[in-house]
Formats: sequence, structure tokens, C-alpha cells
Amino acid sequence: MKRPFISLALWWLTLMACSVFGIAGAETITVDGQSYENAEMAEIGEDGVWYEVGEEKYVVVPWAKLSQFQIANVKSRFKDSLDHLRHQALWVEGSVFEKVADGIVVQTKIDLDAGESKAAESGLPQYKNGGVITHGMVIIKDLQDSAIRKPGDPVEGIFYQDGTFTYEMAGFNLVKELPKCTQAKPEWASVREWTNREGNKLTAKVIATKEGKCLFEQANGKTFPYEIANLSDEDQKIIEKFQKRALAIPVF
Repeated sequence: MKRPFISLALWWLTLMACSVFGIAGAETITVDGQSYENAEMAEIGEDGVWYEVGEEKYVVVPWAKLSQFQIANVKSRFKDSLDHLRHQALWVEGSVFEKVADGIVVQTKIDLDAGESKAAESGLPQYKNGGVITHGMVIIKDLQDSAIRKPGDPVEGIFYQDGTFTYEMAGFNLVKELPKCTQAKPEWASVREWTNREGNKLTAKVIATKEGKCLFEQANGKTFPYEIANLSDEDQKIIEKFQKRALAIPVF
């Protein structure tokens, strides 16, 4: 006689769990005093997390206003994107325009002015997979896909800016300064071997620095702080590069 009551109780607890913890992916959020139901995480960026709150409508929840549950959700759903964001990666989506001696010039789908204007007006995410969406032209110096070579071939993916390139468009008397991109991650961005002053080694990647310490993350996801001064001079220089170039975000 008690089984129907127990089944009903379990059903109610399951329903509440789905509502509270967003198993279906939807949440109720409040941004600038306005409440949005059935909002879903769509992308992350320097300012926070983009939520889709309607068809082609987005709002941003700043990092500082995320709940612990939301932060855990970001870590789970956007693990690779967090790395791309931290290292200020670029998202390039377009097609080959021309092959030159220094690499491959890519024309993105959206031109510079129109792309930035549309993003600003509509609230669309300015990031994809944690990389800043590029507009206009870029040059990729080490495109690894050997099948992508001729004009019109599609190019899509995460890249890292490595300076600029002066591009002289043949036959048009036009010179442009293009972002010069590489597929190679910064040396601190992947798990690598670090050496301390005693010659001992550890394998990890650096994901943050604060007050003379760096935060290392091992391949298994475990994190631990380490005194920067205890690292070798060479490795301290790598930490300095990280501090200059990496984006500080509050989610590790």
C-alpha cells in the first residue's frame, strides 16, 4: 500500500532536481533587474557567460555574478573553451583568399565593420568556442590541414595571434595590416615539463598567477599553487609571458 506514495515522492524529488539544477540545460536568470526563464548557456567570453534567452536574443551574466552551480556548469560544459579564452585565442571562420609565401590569407564570412556592428546591436556572442570571432582578413602561417590550399577552400577553427602581417593585395594597390595567426598554442598553454631550482621536475600547465605564486593544473585536472621564485630562470620567463598575454578569468 505504501509503494504508490514512495513512487510519487521519488517523482516529485526528480522533478524538483530538474528544476533546481537545470538538468535540461535551462535556467531562470536575472540580468539588470530583468528575469529570463528557460535561459540556456550558449558561449563564454571575457565579460562573462552568454545566455540565449530567445530566438537570436542573448544576455551576458558577468563572471562575478555567477553562482557556484553555474561556475561548475561552465567548467563542465566549456572546459576547452576556458583554455581558449584564457589564452586569448581567435575563432577564424571563412575561406582561403590567397596563398602567399608567408602563409594563407583567409577572408572571414563577415567583414570587419558589418561584423562588429551586428554583434553590438543584437547582443550576439562575440566569441565561439572561447575564441574571439575575427572579422575581415587574417593570415595563417602554419595551417596544418594540407588539403586546404586553393582559393575558396573553407577554413574554420581556433588560432592564436602571433603579431601582424603587412599584406599587399596583388593587382589592387592595397596594403593591409592583418592579424598573423598560428595553430600552435603558447608554450604555457599545454601540459609541459617545468624545472625548479633544485633540478626537480613537474608536469603541468599554468592557468593563473597571484601574489608570487602560479596555479598549475595537471593532466588529471588536479590544481596546486607553486612559488614562482622556486622555478628555474628559464621557466620564470615563461611565467612572465603568461602574465603579460594570458587573460585573467575567475574560473579555473
